[in-house]
Amino acid sequence: MGEFIEYMFHNQDDSPLYLFESSLEDHEVAKEMLKEYSPPKFFKKNLFAVLGEDEMPPHRWFLMGPKRSGTEVH
Repeated sequence: MGEFIEYMFHNQDDSPLYLFESSLEDHEVAKEMLKEYSPPKFFKKNLFAVLGEDEMPPHRWFLMGPKRSGTEVH
């Protein structure tokens, strides 16, 4: 992780690398973090819920990356 943070601050790449994780439920620490999260009031209704837990597409992501990597909006 330290090497990636160093890369984020000092890279000159045209299209920098970023980290992407979409299986947060599979990680024990991330599961604990999800307990502390609540959606903003404008997004309280989970429209994926009509599909059922087993049919929902990935809808929680963790992204980390430097400027120009495409992760800034996340």
